[in-house]
Amino acid sequence: MENNKKPLYKRWWVIVLGVIAIFTVIGSVNDSQEKATQTVTEARKESRCINVSSTALSRIEIGLTDESLVLNNAHAVQSTDFEKVYFVSTNAKDGSIATFAMNSLNGPATVFAVDDYAKQITDWPHSDVSQSNITLDDDGAHESRDCVESTY
Repeated sequence: MENNKKPLYKRWWVIVLGVIAIFTVIGSVNDSQEKATQTVTEARKESRCINVSSTALSRIEIGLTDESLVLNNAHAVQSTDFEKVYFVSTNAKDGSIATFAMNSLNGPATVFAVDDYAKQITDWPHSDVSQSNITLDDDGAHESRDCVESTY
Protein backbone atom coordinates (compact mmCIF):
# COMPACT_ATOMS: atom_id res chain seq x y z
CA MET A 1 0.00 0.00 0.00
CA GLU A 2 1.31 3.40 -0.90
CA ASN A 3 1.29 6.25 1.63
CA ASN A 4 -0.18 9.32 -0.18
CA LYS A 5 -0.33 11.52 2.91
CA LYS A 6 1.62 14.77 2.76
CA PRO A 7 4.39 15.19 5.33
CA LEU A 8 3.28 17.26 8.35
CA TYR A 9 5.37 20.29 7.40
CA LYS A 10 3.61 20.51 3.99
CA ARG A 11 0.08 20.63 5.32
CA TRP A 12 -1.68 24.01 4.97
CA TRP A 13 -2.77 24.29 8.60
CA VAL A 14 0.76 23.62 9.89
CA ILE A 15 2.12 26.36 7.62
CA VAL A 16 -0.56 28.83 8.88
CA LEU A 17 0.28 27.99 12.51
CA GLY A 18 3.98 28.47 11.75
CA VAL A 19 3.37 31.92 10.22
CA ILE A 20 1.22 32.95 13.22
CA ALA A 21 3.94 31.77 15.61
CA ILE A 22 6.60 33.77 13.75
CA PHE A 23 4.50 36.97 13.85
CA THR A 24 3.80 36.44 17.55
CA VAL A 25 7.51 36.13 18.32
CA ILE A 26 8.35 39.21 16.24
CA GLY A 27 5.61 41.22 17.97
CA SER A 28 6.74 40.24 21.46
CA VAL A 29 10.37 41.07 20.68
CA ASN A 30 9.32 44.50 19.39
CA ASP A 31 7.22 45.15 22.53
CA SER A 32 10.14 44.13 24.74
CA GLN A 33 12.46 46.50 22.90
CA GLU A 34 9.97 49.39 23.24
CA LYS A 35 9.56 48.74 26.98
CA ALA A 36 13.33 48.53 27.44
CA THR A 37 13.82 51.83 25.58
CA GLN A 38 11.11 53.50 27.67
CA THR A 39 12.67 52.20 30.90
CA VAL A 40 16.13 53.46 29.90
CA THR A 41 14.70 56.87 29.00
CA GLU A 42 12.90 57.14 32.34
CA ALA A 43 16.02 56.01 34.23
CA ARG A 44 18.13 58.65 32.47
CA LYS A 45 15.64 61.34 33.38
CA GLU A 46 15.50 60.21 37.00
CA SER A 47 19.25 59.82 37.23
CA ARG A 48 19.74 63.54 36.57
CA CYS A 49 17.71 64.38 39.69
CA ILE A 50 19.91 65.23 42.65
CA ASN A 51 18.44 65.52 46.14
CA VAL A 52 19.38 68.92 47.53
CA SER A 53 20.86 69.00 51.02
CA SER A 54 19.31 71.10 53.77
CA THR A 55 22.48 73.21 53.69
CA ALA A 56 21.99 74.14 50.03
CA LEU A 57 18.28 74.72 50.58
CA SER A 58 18.98 77.00 53.55
CA ARG A 59 21.29 79.00 51.25
CA ILE A 60 18.28 79.68 49.01
CA GLU A 61 16.05 80.45 52.00
CA ILE A 62 18.40 83.24 53.09
CA GLY A 63 16.97 85.29 50.21
CA LEU A 64 13.30 84.73 51.03
CA THR A 65 11.33 87.94 51.40
CA ASP A 66 8.63 86.25 53.49
CA GLU A 67 10.10 84.61 56.59
CA SER A 68 6.98 82.48 57.08
CA LEU A 69 7.47 80.80 53.70
CA VAL A 70 8.88 77.25 53.92
CA LEU A 71 10.65 75.53 51.05
CA ASN A 72 10.90 71.75 50.82
CA ASN A 73 11.31 68.82 48.42
CA ALA A 74 14.24 70.43 46.61
CA HIS A 75 15.86 68.69 43.65
CA ALA A 76 18.65 69.81 41.37
CA VAL A 77 19.76 68.98 37.85
CA GLN A 78 23.19 69.95 36.58
CA SER A 79 22.89 71.88 33.34
CA THR A 80 24.83 70.79 30.28
CA ASP A 81 24.55 74.33 28.89
CA PHE A 82 26.88 75.78 31.54
CA GLU A 83 30.03 74.46 33.18
CA LYS A 84 28.92 74.97 36.78
CA VAL A 85 25.19 75.60 36.96
CA TYR A 86 22.70 73.55 38.93
CA PHE A 87 19.02 74.25 38.50
CA VAL A 88 17.35 73.79 41.87
CA SER A 89 13.59 73.55 42.05
CA THR A 90 11.66 73.37 45.30
CA ASN A 91 8.10 73.34 46.59
CA ALA A 92 6.71 76.16 48.67
CA LYS A 93 4.09 75.38 51.30
CA ASP A 94 1.29 76.39 48.91
CA GLY A 95 2.44 73.79 46.34
CA SER A 96 4.02 76.29 43.95
CA ILE A 97 7.41 75.42 42.47
CA ALA A 98 10.27 77.91 42.49
CA THR A 99 13.37 77.41 40.35
CA PHE A 100 16.81 78.80 41.14
CA ALA A 101 20.26 78.54 39.59
CA MET A 102 23.28 77.84 41.81
CA ASN A 103 26.94 77.35 40.98
CA SER A 104 27.44 74.81 43.78
CA LEU A 105 25.34 72.49 45.90
CA ASN A 106 28.03 72.22 48.56
CA GLY A 107 29.18 75.17 50.60
CA PRO A 108 28.98 78.81 49.54
CA ALA A 109 27.13 79.39 46.30
CA THR A 110 25.87 82.15 44.09
CA VAL A 111 22.09 81.97 43.80
CA PHE A 112 19.87 83.40 41.05
CA ALA A 113 16.08 83.41 40.85
CA VAL A 114 15.14 81.81 37.53
CA ASP A 115 11.35 81.63 37.25
CA ASP A 116 8.73 84.27 38.04
CA TYR A 117 7.73 82.65 41.32
CA ALA A 118 11.34 82.53 42.57
CA LYS A 119 11.73 86.19 41.60
CA GLN A 120 8.54 87.03 43.50
CA ILE A 121 9.43 85.29 46.79
CA THR A 122 13.13 86.15 47.06
CA ASP A 123 15.45 89.05 46.67
CA TRP A 124 18.00 86.98 44.76
CA PRO A 125 19.23 88.55 41.51
CA HIS A 126 17.28 87.59 38.43
CA SER A 127 19.14 85.05 36.33
CA ASP A 128 17.97 86.39 32.97
CA VAL A 129 19.74 89.70 33.54
CA SER A 130 22.97 88.05 34.69
CA GLN A 131 26.00 87.90 32.44
CA SER A 132 25.19 84.26 31.60
CA ASN A 133 21.51 85.01 30.83
CA ILE A 134 20.26 81.84 32.51
CA THR A 135 16.60 81.04 31.72
CA LEU A 136 14.06 78.26 32.08
CA ASP A 137 14.84 77.33 28.46
CA ASP A 138 18.33 76.14 29.41
CA ASP A 139 19.07 72.46 29.86
CA GLY A 140 18.19 71.21 33.32
CA ALA A 141 15.68 73.88 34.33
CA HIS A 142 12.49 72.07 33.36
CA GLU A 143 14.05 68.75 34.34
CA SER A 144 14.60 69.98 37.91
CA ARG A 145 10.94 71.02 38.06
CA ASP A 146 9.94 67.57 36.78
CA CYS A 147 11.99 66.00 39.59
CA VAL A 148 10.03 67.99 42.16
CA GLU A 149 6.66 67.27 40.53
CA SER A 150 7.37 63.53 40.39
CA THR A 151 8.11 63.37 44.12
CA TYR A 152 5.47 65.77 45.43
